[in-house]
Amino acid sequence: KVEALSAPAAAAKALEERVVEMTTQVANHGRTLDDARAVKLALEDVVAQRDAEVARLRRGVETAAEVEAELRGERDRRHAALSHLRTLRQQLHQENGYAGPA
Repeated sequence: KVEALSAPAAAAKALEERVVEMTTQVANHGRTLDDARAVKLALEDVVAQRDAEVARLRRGVETAAEVEAELRGERDRRHAALSHLRTLRQQLHQENGYAGPA
């Protein structure tokens, strides 16, 4: 009679251990999903920060290009003014008969 009861008790004990094992696996799986979600959110944050930095750098490049264009224009205006002054000086020298330094 004791042996007849021990087999079902052993089976019940084995089933209980399996239930505990499965419950642990499900809990671990849940933690893994939570970890994966946290990693996904962190990666999305990193990507957003990178995108913002790229946008900031692009604006900087555009601003630098605008400043460079302005400086080129200023340089061209100064060269044109200097050329005009040289032309005027040559005309004055011609008008006054100045041949230049001896």
